[in-house]
Amino acid sequence: MIEWFRFGVSAALILGGVFFIFCGIFGVFRFDFVLNRIHSSAICDTLGLSLVLAGLIVIRGFGWDSLKLFLV
Repeated sequence: MIEWFRFGVSAALILGGVFFIFCGIFGVFRFDFVLNRIHSSAICDTLGLSLVLAGLIVIRGFGWDSLKLFLV
């Protein structure tokens, strides 16, 4: 039961991260000014990568591998 819950939480985090990365890609192509493109890309990539790494930490379990992923 706990494994399914952990899988669901990690899948939600990873999918949320992928969603924000795609929003950043969309913002790069949608905005007109260069500074708006850079801001959109930076914010969305940082949040997306953080969510994907959090999802990988949750699915792997808490141990040395999670510490290595956290340090990335």
